[in-house]
Amino acid sequence: MVPLLLCFLTVSLFVWPAPSFDYTFDQVIESFERDFDRVNPIKMKGRFQSIISSITGMGIGQDVRIAFKQRGDVKHELFLQDMKKQSLTDEYKIAAYEYVLKQLRFIEQDHSLKDILLGSLYDNLYGFYEPSTKQLVIMEGTSKQIARNILFHELVHAAQDRAIDLSQYYGRHAKNLDSGLAASALVEGQATAVELMVQIEQNLQDKTRREILEVVLAQMGNAVCYPEAEERDFLSLLNEFPYSFGLRFVLERYLNDTEDFTRMFENVPCSTEQILHPEKFHKNERPIKTTLLKKRGALSALRDTQLLLETTLGEYFIREMLPNIMKAETSGNQKAALGWGGDTMLVLKSSGGLFFVWDTEWDSSDDAERFHEAYRDFSQKRFGMKRLHRHETFEAILSKDQPRVLLKRKGRRASVIEGNVPASTLKPLKDLLGL
Repeated sequence: MVPLLLCFLTVSLFVWPAPSFDYTFDQVIESFERDFDRVNPIKMKGRFQSIISSITGMGIGQDVRIAFKQRGDVKHELFLQDMKKQSLTDEYKIAAYEYVLKQLRFIEQDHSLKDILLGSLYDNLYGFYEPSTKQLVIMEGTSKQIARNILFHELVHAAQDRAIDLSQYYGRHAKNLDSGLAASALVEGQATAVELMVQIEQNLQDKTRREILEVVLAQMGNAVCYPEAEERDFLSLLNEFPYSFGLRFVLERYLNDTEDFTRMFENVPCSTEQILHPEKFHKNERPIKTTLLKKRGALSALRDTQLLLETTLGEYFIREMLPNIMKAETSGNQKAALGWGGDTMLVLKSSGGLFFVWDTEWDSSDDAERFHEAYRDFSQKRFGMKRLHRHETFEAILSKDQPRVLLKRKGRRASVIEGNVPASTLKPLKDLLGL
């Protein structure tokens, strides 16, 4: 799928010589306008395929079907695709993730994640490519210009699918929220990069492809890293990550490593940290295995608990979470996440309701302390508690009807237990985790 948010790049000042396409871009657009008036985008597919193959080296094949569906069906199928890419593969896992978002105040208690995504967040999404059926879907009633953009972007995904099998790709690499965002960033970053290259080919001159892309990459810079915005919608930021940061990641590899598009899939990023900091990708710096992850098996023996979800939220989630929960010092709070080393979150169900255990590892004790302090202050504000002293351990049972919050920082590790934790479960849980 492709959101219509790619206008943040201003590339109308430079140009490269046009590649040797079988059709010129103007011919493709002209024929597309004619074919689309006849409701025959199949003819357009072959013309776009020539351009995509020339840039990526990946063919599309003849088995891609193009279909039109109603708006509601497109949004529903997009929702299922998004959840699957984040390893949220059933309604229980989706409900558990929604619970976390509600605890963190990103979703109102009387709202649902699905309704929010199907509402305003999906309003600018008009189509998608489905690997399992080899079908490219466009929303009925879409304008010709938007349909053209969707078809081109999604045909890049069709080419990727033919080269590497996208269903297997996500099955191998999208194990949790963090790795799912990273895997999507490579896929969507490539598709967005191809769109960008076609725009450049049409509008610029007297420059080489490399020179133009180097300028674009430099212009993206910190504007992509730390955007200054008065209103920062957390779910929108998560949805946009694969496109904006994915584009930067792909361009950086394309320019610095001279990797073609297929070869990029031989080395897939495993975390949003690697997308945010390409040098950590090149050094193969992987997430730290947390204590909670190592002792996950023993948790299944705890009485009165049922595991609903195991995931890693990752640096990008925390980076955007901190300014949202603190409502101040956006760039400073984002930079506080730079020391992220790894995290594991478990969402469990007990007789009293849901609760989560979140174990985080940091590069230094100072990094862990910054996260610990931010989460403690956030908890005090959420539940209207008086300000507490800065101890390494903070535990509060708020009331009979409100959740328990336990925070502990020890060295480079900061841990959270929050929710309706039965008293009979809390002590063995703390003992198990060394809290």
